[in-house]
Amino acid sequence: MKTLIFRAHELCDLEQDKQEELQFLKNTFISNDFPPQVVDKVFHTYKPGQKKNQDEDAKPTETICVPYVPGFSERFRKVMRKNGIRVVFNKGRTLGSLLVRTKASTCAHKLKNQKTTFI
Repeated sequence: MKTLIFRAHELCDLEQDKQEELQFLKNTFISNDFPPQVVDKVFHTYKPGQKKNQDEDAKPTETICVPYVPGFSERFRKVMRKNGIRVVFNKGRTLGSLLVRTKASTCAHKLKNQKTTFI
């Protein structure tokens, strides 16, 4: 609900258009089985232009890159963000990255004197 209310405040230039849009949103929420008390409460408590939490918008000062570990990494990122540190995950070593070589072999000079057939 708050996203649509925010959108109405941001996009409507004239106050009359804004009020019409907000009334339309109220009617739409109520007609889609939202409880009228909840709709009224959300509309009355919404303050346009006010951010939810100022601490979340603070830019991190440091960045660290760590391997991703399912289940742990999400919690670790959240704790570090609260301390002003950005966490970036890298893929780490996999069996495929250890076995597959994407660069061509540099032993082409060895094949000059040999007859080689590729099938």
